[in-house]
Amino acid sequence: MLTEELLRSRLLLLFVHLVRPFRFRRRVHERSGVLDRQDAAILSVMNTFEPLLTLKLSVQRALLGEVTDRLVRVTCGLKDRHIQIRAYFSGRVTEEDIERIQFVGAEVIADFPEGYTIDETAVSVDDGEPEMLDFWAFIRAKQ
Repeated sequence: MLTEELLRSRLLLLFVHLVRPFRFRRRVHERSGVLDRQDAAILSVMNTFEPLLTLKLSVQRALLGEVTDRLVRVTCGLKDRHIQIRAYFSGRVTEEDIERIQFVGAEVIADFPEGYTIDETAVSVDDGEPEMLDFWAFIRAKQ
């Protein structure tokens, strides 16, 4: 679960990077009566919550800096309010691999409202052919 302090810091970050600039532009556009496409898109995102889209964007962001040469694939799924992240690694899965995918999971669940749950799984590609859940978030190029 998110701590109240962590939740506040994430909301503040969202406000600083997304909402505040939008509000400024919106005031300017209200005078002219015109909203541009970017502002309309921001307003649309702010007024709706699409869990699968949120998951796709969130996992991409969470993977930044966590992809090692051992990570082969990452797949994600969403069923009701339960998120699954499955990472496939080359060779035997190590503690570091598990920690990395758990960190990714923590970053992802922080982007969802209360009531969502998450499972992160680290699997070796040596154990069988990787299976996709709802979508592939990462696939390493074959060499």
